[in-house]
Amino acid sequence: MAPEAERAALCEFLDMQREALIDKPRGLSDEDARRAATVNSLSILAFIKHCAIWERRWFQVIVAGRSLPDEWPEVRSDEVDATFRLTDEDTAETVVAYYRAHHRFAEDRRQP
Repeated sequence: MAPEAERAALCEFLDMQREALIDKPRGLSDEDARRAATVNSLSILAFIKHCAIWERRWFQVIVAGRSLPDEWPEVRSDEVDATFRLTDEDTAETVVAYYRAHHRFAEDRRQP
């Protein structure tokens, strides 16, 4: 497979996974989206927020070389799993919008 075709296939697969992720809270109340379904504290909403943070970090800091003030990698947290922490302001709508914003940045970087 040519590198261009392989890259296109991988990007398409990643896009499908992203869409599947942000579709998960559809139809759930904010309370249900925050609820951990297992013994750990991981909820759908916390996982989407974590993924959004790493979309931002990966594509904006690592790929694009941007510096984000008061943030990784300069500022590190001693809190374990801080990227999964939800605030009172986090709702399914705001967290999905946050994820989409960082996904769009990655999409823009992908354009030739």
